[in-house]
Amino acid sequence: MMSSVTCESGGEVSAGNPAIPSPRLQRAMAFVLLRYRLQRTFRFSLLWELVGTAATFTATYYFSQLVRGDNIAGLERYAGNYLGFAMVGYVLSTFLALSISQMGAWFSAAQNNGTLEAIAGTGVGLFESACYASIYPLLKNTIRIVVYLSFAALIADVALTTSAWLSLLGIVCATVIAFSSLGLFGACFVVLFRRPNPLVGPLAGASLILSGVMYPTEVLPAPLQSLAKWLPLTHALRAVREVFLGNSPLAAIIPPMLFLAVLGVITLPVSLIMFRRAVLVARRDGALGAH
Repeated sequence: MMSSVTCESGGEVSAGNPAIPSPRLQRAMAFVLLRYRLQRTFRFSLLWELVGTAATFTATYYFSQLVRGDNIAGLERYAGNYLGFAMVGYVLSTFLALSISQMGAWFSAAQNNGTLEAIAGTGVGLFESACYASIYPLLKNTIRIVVYLSFAALIADVALTTSAWLSLLGIVCATVIAFSSLGLFGACFVVLFRRPNPLVGPLAGASLILSGVMYPTEVLPAPLQSLAKWLPLTHALRAVREVFLGNSPLAAIIPPMLFLAVLGVITLPVSLIMFRRAVLVARRDGALGAH
């Protein structure tokens, strides 16, 4: 006999009805809708973002006219296409900063609003709610990457095949996991000390200088090149550029993809353990309710 459950409106719905979303999916959809509605309250945010991006792309385009890419070490495998090289760097560096700051920003806002302890007392939990709250920004940022890379491909005269777009999608997924686990480390600091995420500035700054955002890592001194190999953005940029500019075979993106995957596999469980510990300490010290 098919069981039934009582819904909030007082009626009953079938627990075996496949058309009814699971509770986790319902919560995720509710958080996505909430973040979307909050985004709409800032009516000019999208306009300012588009204006800023257009300004950056325009400046990059004219600056690229001064650069002869075929004379720069590291650009020869991309046919000296500095414009495409720099645009990929700009898009992914922006994605890095947003990915590692999302969870910390959400916890900081909840602390300032005095709702963090209430969320912790529900059946959802802090980590699960933070994951749900990050879905909309990550989806928006992923769409932003696709749109910006499409525009960059048009300007830089780069032809992308279907297989290239599928490869880019896999790279973006691996990058999201690696970057988001680093963001969870920063969220631990936010929960414990009620201060902004300390990883955003140093990691974004180090990546901007060392990862080859606006220039190839080959132009750096050897010691800095060695440091750059440990930054996730370095490998994300390498993988995207091999597909976007180099028309390279799949084998060319395996090493950077492998690095991102291993980084995510190692850091995600560790960051989860540290976050749960941070929540326990914050609850014991009364930091969750302070605002």
